[in-house]
Amino acid sequence: MNPNNYASLEASQRLLSSGIVLKTEVRWYRYKGIWSEHSYPYKTIEEISIPRPSMAEAWRELPDSIDGTFEDQMADTYELMIGKTGGIAYAGYFAHEQFENTNPTDALIDLLIHIRKEAT
Repeated sequence: MNPNNYASLEASQRLLSSGIVLKTEVRWYRYKGIWSEHSYPYKTIEEISIPRPSMAEAWRELPDSIDGTFEDQMADTYELMIGKTGGIAYAGYFAHEQFENTNPTDALIDLLIHIRKEAT
């Protein structure tokens, strides 16, 4: 399994801390203080688990576009974009804040947290 196709433990924890809980196929489980991922229901003594979104699971939670203005111009619609330059992935909307990470799924998660926070 390519780890960049899934959220890191830190990004998964940021997502949960921000109050966003996604239904995912893979979860992080903690057993005896050690976190590991599993793609099936897994019972542990501690029974502590958090969702570990895939890139597709994070992507589908983001709006296709957002409305806004750029440099005091007329209101416009900006499309969701993701790319990679020099080993760094970025996710965002044109003329708005972009989030960068070596893990593209983590960049999408940081964008999702930002978008949901702005919506409230």
